[in-house]
Amino acid sequence: MTADDRPLRLGFPVKVMGRPDLKSQDTRRWQKDPHLKCSLELLDHVLDYLKSNNLDMYRMSSDIAPYATHPDIPQFHNMVAESDAELRAFGAKARAYDIRLSFHPSQYVLLNAPNPDLLRFAPDVAAGFGITPQEATDDEEQLEDGVDADEEADVDEGRREAAE
Repeated sequence: MTADDRPLRLGFPVKVMGRPDLKSQDTRRWQKDPHLKCSLELLDHVLDYLKSNNLDMYRMSSDIAPYATHPDIPQFHNMVAESDAELRAFGAKARAYDIRLSFHPSQYVLLNAPNPDLLRFAPDVAAGFGITPQEATDDEEQLEDGVDADEEADVDEGRREAAE
């Protein structure tokens, strides 16, 4: 929830369209040993960009930890633990800048995944940032019931059209 003096937050997800030179994650293939630490270094510059442009919300790709839960590449499974200090520093900087962070889920990072091994990534990263997994995956732009009035009207209209 945002503070009363700031009822709305403005931000964007993943790609920094205003600065194409700013990357938001380590995209190297597994053979080149990508790492969460590299993604955090890249994201540090994104935080600076957000602050300088008065943007205070950012939805990160959960791919910031490449291959962290990939079942066939276990050498990457410890990168979150290996990056604890960097995660805490990044989270502290985001809090100092008053930037709300959240995750954009990917195929390997699902909080409701049936495989418990896939559940560990997001909570561990969120804890490193100093936020709860709930905070990391909630969308502030949604109302408490998860659907805003326009979306609800669109759904109702679609149901009426389908029934005709």
